[in-house]
Amino acid sequence: MTEYSTMEYLFPNPSLQSLPPSIYLFLIDTCLPPEELQAIKDAILQSVSAMPPETWVGLITFGRYAFVHELSAVDCPRSYAFKGEKEYTTQQVLELLGLAGKNDPRGPQATGAIKKFILPISDCESVFTATIENIASDPWEVPSGERPFRCTGTAVSIAVSVLEAAYPGQGSRILSFVGGPCTHGPGQVVGVKLEEPIRSWIDIEKSNEMCKYVKKATKFYQTIAERAIKTGQTIDLFAFTLDQFGLLEMRSLTQKTGGLSVTHEMFDAQVFKDTFKKVFDRDANGELRYGFCGDITLNLSKELRISGAIGPCTSLKKASPLQSS
Repeated sequence: MTEYSTMEYLFPNPSLQSLPPSIYLFLIDTCLPPEELQAIKDAILQSVSAMPPETWVGLITFGRYAFVHELSAVDCPRSYAFKGEKEYTTQQVLELLGLAGKNDPRGPQATGAIKKFILPISDCESVFTATIENIASDPWEVPSGERPFRCTGTAVSIAVSVLEAAYPGQGSRILSFVGGPCTHGPGQVVGVKLEEPIRSWIDIEKSNEMCKYVKKATKFYQTIAERAIKTGQTIDLFAFTLDQFGLLEMRSLTQKTGGLSVTHEMFDAQVFKDTFKKVFDRDANGELRYGFCGDITLNLSKELRISGAIGPCTSLKKASPLQSS
């Protein structure tokens, strides 16, 4: 065929045939007023009808504690609670969720235990929707003059750990809905007391006392982003808050993984609803408008060298003489 100058070959990979095409893990902040939390719930419930039947889903909520919800529990809803002030390793998360013991080399994928928390939407739609509908605002009372205890860092770390254990290397998205700054545990960006304001750009420029959380929190979220990259995870941030929520410290979660970062004053706004719908937009062929786990390999002649890339790309750390300094 002389009119075609290029041919592309797609070789089937038998090892991928049993894996889910896409995974969405919803991460919901419950330290919100009931009307704002209801707006999040409505948006998620509406998105269920837009998901392909083969889509897999999971659910984590957080406030003072982080809760991993079991979607296979039909008769009685169950969730696993994690302390918000503690930093957990992936192995600790697996053991506490009952996914893998210290002497179990098979992992949760082989044993099927992960399917308690990550399931096809076609198999758990009723449980998933019922769990979403029953999510309530964080029950811990917030004293006057204080911020709510919000363990955003712990919750994001646990979400990454669950997906690391589930199907590493398979495309997945963590859809995070955040309503304020992390005030509790790893990734903390401000104290609980309202008399302690969150850092401003002037504070950052002068490196004064208000920046005491910045370096540690930034490093924490960068570590999480690097873990997510290794297993093909994308992290999205939908943060609708009248106050700052710590985007400076958390920006690596979206920048490095190619996720979305959307901010506004409230979840109950049309801009949030319209933006969230676009996550599940499809093209003329019925496919999602984005892909997962894309690797780019460039083969160059010896006269050329690679100096970088534009966009949310991360190096595979493969040394080569074709790389410029």
